[in-house]
Amino acid sequence: MKIIPALTVVFMLFLLVTPLASAWAINPAKWIFYMKEEYEIKPITFDLSLTNNETAPITIQLSIMDPEYLYEGNTPIPDKSWIEISSAGTVEVPANSEIKVPIMINIPAEYTIEETTYSNYNKSYEAWILADQTAGPGNIQVDYRCRWIFQTPDRYVPLSERPGYINYPLYIIIIGIILFAAVACYYLYTRRSQKPSSTRTPKHKQKNKDDDIFK
Repeated sequence: MKIIPALTVVFMLFLLVTPLASAWAINPAKWIFYMKEEYEIKPITFDLSLTNNETAPITIQLSIMDPEYLYEGNTPIPDKSWIEISSAGTVEVPANSEIKVPIMINIPAEYTIEETTYSNYNKSYEAWILADQTAGPGNIQVDYRCRWIFQTPDRYVPLSERPGYINYPLYIIIIGIILFAAVACYYLYTRRSQKPSSTRTPKHKQKNKDDDIFK
């Protein structure tokens, strides 16, 4: 008989916890942007997905925050402005819907602080993104802390030193020279072959004065 009250307690806890756990979700909440195999630092663009499982719209505020702690070997991203969130960071997600928020990360090759220039190569930067529900249903407003890590290439590799590099401009110039030479040779050959023959009468066909019967 004591099993029924226990089941009742479990059911009540399930009703309390489940809406909070599944009210809304964000993806990716944790991501490593690995650029080690690249030859230069390039802009990163992707979509941040926000899913609302509620029956009413919710409002999410997205912002960049300082990491509360760091993975071993990581350092905080030097400039939060390198991460650009569209919609000014405020997003309204309709009921039972998913929307995508464009994100752009533009880490420069180098940056300057107090007249000192630092390289962004061979770095492992960490940034936290706070996703905070500011309006919508729910007794407790839920927020997420997303962890994004950016691992940059070890060094910059010039284009001419990259594997499989093809110097297309040089090839185009060489092909152009070959085509020009071929056209020039063809033009000279056809012009020479069309040159008119001499109008002078061949010597063997010239009339001999000694053969004149009226002499």
